[in-house]
Amino acid sequence: MESGTDLPLTDIWDLSKNDIYAVGADMSSIANVVLHYNGESWQPYWESLNLSGTALKAISVVRNSVFIVGSAGYQGIIFNGRRLD
Repeated sequence: MESGTDLPLTDIWDLSKNDIYAVGADMSSIANVVLHYNGESWQPYWESLNLSGTALKAISVVRNSVFIVGSAGYQGIIFNGRRLD
């Protein structure tokens, strides 16, 4: 299955075969990606969130919240947003 990104994915969290989240990062190009799979295709998630310079490491979904953990240099970062329905 193609994710639509060339960036390496660092973590995937699946709630069901129709509800999957993924994060990835490539610090050599200071790029990152957050994706959601709806059972048919991968789509960008949190497109407007400025995460440049942040290495996304892990993703977790609890109830209606999506948590993304990353690091920017020596500083840890946690992003929290609403789950897609």
